[in-house]
Amino acid sequence: MTFNYELRIGNYELLSAKTRPICIIAAIFFLSSSVFAQENFTVTNYFTEKYRDFPMMKISIIPPAGFVKDTDEVGFINEKYSSAIRAENIHIGVKAAMDSFFQSFDSVTHQDSLGMKLLESYSFSINKFRAQLASLSGDVEGDNYREWRMFIGDSSDAYIIKGFLPARKKKELDREMRAALLSVFYEPNRRILPPGSDYTTTSSSGCGCHNKKK
Repeated sequence: MTFNYELRIGNYELLSAKTRPICIIAAIFFLSSSVFAQENFTVTNYFTEKYRDFPMMKISIIPPAGFVKDTDEVGFINEKYSSAIRAENIHIGVKAAMDSFFQSFDSVTHQDSLGMKLLESYSFSINKFRAQLASLSGDVEGDNYREWRMFIGDSSDAYIIKGFLPARKKKELDREMRAALLSVFYEPNRRILPPGSDYTTTSSSGCGCHNKKK
C-alpha cells in the first residue's frame, strides 16, 4: 500500500539570528555527560527539502544518513546498525502525555516497570510548540539499547517520536539520532492525504512553508 510519504531533501537551521546564542549554549549542554538534567531553550526549524514525512501524521523529520523508509512499519530503519525511528500520535495534550511518561519512572532509581532507565531529559519549545527530549537505556532481547524519545504537540494532540540504537553503536549514531529528533517539524494544520493520493500535485501541508525555497 502506498502512503502519503513525501520525500523532501535539505537541511534545517537551529534558531533565527536573534536566538542563535541560546542554541549554542543548548548544544554545549546536550554534549554534557550529566546523568539527568533539564533546561529550557528554544529551537526554530525551517522546512526544507531534506524533510521526510511520517505517513498519515502531521510531523516530519530529517532522518540520519543511512536511514530509509521502513516498508513494514511507520518510520525509518538502518538495518546495518539495527536501529529504527518510530512515531505515534495520541489524542491528548502534549503536557498530559509528558506527565504520564515521567510518572512511570521511580523517583529514586529512574527506572520504569519494564526496566528502562531514564538518563536525561530536556524541556524546550520547537517552533513555539512545547517539546521534551528524553534519553533512556534498557535491554531488548539481551542487547542493551539506547532510546531517544521526543514529545511535541499542543493542547489536543501529542506526537511521540522514538529513536532506537544499540548501545554499542552509540559513538556512530547517538548524536545523529538526537539531531534527527530535534529536527521535527510539526504542522497541526497539515492536510492528511489518503493512501494513494498524488502528492506531487497536492500538498500535504495546510501552510505554505513547503513551497518556500531555502
